[in-house]
Amino acid sequence: SGFIADLGYDTYQRILNEAVEEIREEINESDNQSPISNIQYPISHSHKHWCHDSVLESDLPLSFPPTYIENISERITLYRELDNINDEDTLHNYQKRLIDRFGKLPEEAEQLLNVVRLRWLCCQMGIEKVILKQERMSMYFVNNNPKYFHSEVFGRLVQYACSRAERCRLVEDKNREGKPTGKRYMVVQQVKTIGGALHLLGKINGEGA
Repeated sequence: SGFIADLGYDTYQRILNEAVEEIREEINESDNQSPISNIQYPISHSHKHWCHDSVLESDLPLSFPPTYIENISERITLYRELDNINDEDTLHNYQKRLIDRFGKLPEEAEQLLNVVRLRWLCCQMGIEKVILKQERMSMYFVNNNPKYFHSEVFGRLVQYACSRAERCRLVEDKNREGKPTGKRYMVVQQVKTIGGALHLLGKINGEGA
């Protein structure tokens, strides 16, 4: 348990494909659990999106804990299955099967499933990276498509930031010489959970409004 954070891989797929044996060795040496700090999930191909991938970095506990799923091989299999889910119906059925087999999802497992939904939404909204740490969410926008900054979705993000100035700010990244790098991001305070981030972006994107 805790092998994802301990090994520090950038993507879960790399863990599965390149280091399963190393994972098993790490687990045999230690039974301590740690939160997942950097995890990536597949993109839903059923929606139009501005970027082909979105990365999440977080200090939140995101995992299937050993107290919920004891068998290590089974946890690896379930992580692998989750990694390949590409639509909401499949994710919903996956969640239902977990509950039927293991009982009510613990909080860190619920948040883990919400990571998948969050990444789908970020790809639709042109957010290629999210850092969610210490209740602050930083969202980095795509910078290789000039049309994005004239898009409706970017306009909604700007409008939200301007209407919540006490909570949000838009930033243009600069290099050591103080010159703009072209990378832009948005910082939102008081975002405590993955579910909270998902709700916030859904609201900005007009879902369920």
